[in-house]
Amino acid sequence: MLRGFEVKTTTRGYLMYLTITSPGLKTVSAEVSITVPRSMREAWIATTAGNVQAYDFDGQVEAETRGGRVQLDRIKQSTTVRAGGGDITIGRIAGPVKCYSGGGNMRVDSAGGESWFETTGGEVYVGEVLGPIHVSTGAGNIKIVRSTAAVFARTAGGVIEVDQATGLVSAQNLGGAIQVNSAKGVQCESNSGAIRLRNVDGSLRAITAAGNIVAELLAGHPIQDSTLSTNAGDITVYVPSNLAMTVLARNESGGVGRIVSDFPEIRIRQDRLAIMPLVAEGAINGGGPVLHLVARAGTIYVRREK
Repeated sequence: MLRGFEVKTTTRGYLMYLTITSPGLKTVSAEVSITVPRSMREAWIATTAGNVQAYDFDGQVEAETRGGRVQLDRIKQSTTVRAGGGDITIGRIAGPVKCYSGGGNMRVDSAGGESWFETTGGEVYVGEVLGPIHVSTGAGNIKIVRSTAAVFARTAGGVIEVDQATGLVSAQNLGGAIQVNSAKGVQCESNSGAIRLRNVDGSLRAITAAGNIVAELLAGHPIQDSTLSTNAGDITVYVPSNLAMTVLARNESGGVGRIVSDFPEIRIRQDRLAIMPLVAEGAINGGGPVLHLVARAGTIYVRREK
């Protein structure tokens, strides 16, 4: 069995290739540990069926496995990971990160540049990225703690949660809720789930086919023209007292639909026969960017932020 193992080294330019081949027996496997100077420019690591680990490296790292887990930490340059279906765990990376998995969970503590995380089925957790974040999963929750730029997130089923982004948050969910706790502009769409926006400003666009929408606008930060719309659910907007904006609300729920406002400037036009949609509009603090609110089955609330 030992004669079935083969170790080869070849050199091409500044690259050195180390290849280990093991016997094609189910009862035999190989585990390889390599120590190199951390100042090396780059490392490429690939295995057909096994785990990959790499730590304390100043150059860039590319890791690939068809059927194992990947663990990386304390890498100073860009990092790329491709996994056939195992989980990916990444600690602190000083450069950008690209992760692709055929169906596993991903966890990343920090990355130092624009990063991509894609899995066909699994949960994705991202701590902090100094740059834009692109996240996509076929089925699973997405949690992003902080991005210093924009966030683009998509899941076919799960919860999308973004704690803080200094840029636009674009989130699409085919079957679950979306929550954004701080962002400079929001574009959210859910086929079946609630949408909650907190401490947001800029341009807001939130649409859900079934679920409530709650938006808390940020005091001292004006919004741009925005739209909140739900086919089945309530819409609640909390507006700071000193925010200048114009509200156009439309409730198509028929006779059971309501529009409730804490601002006397917003006037409701009531159809006596309850045939036409219920409409309300008004200028708060002299008016400004237009906030469109559309509910097709539910109640619209415009609340004064205390």
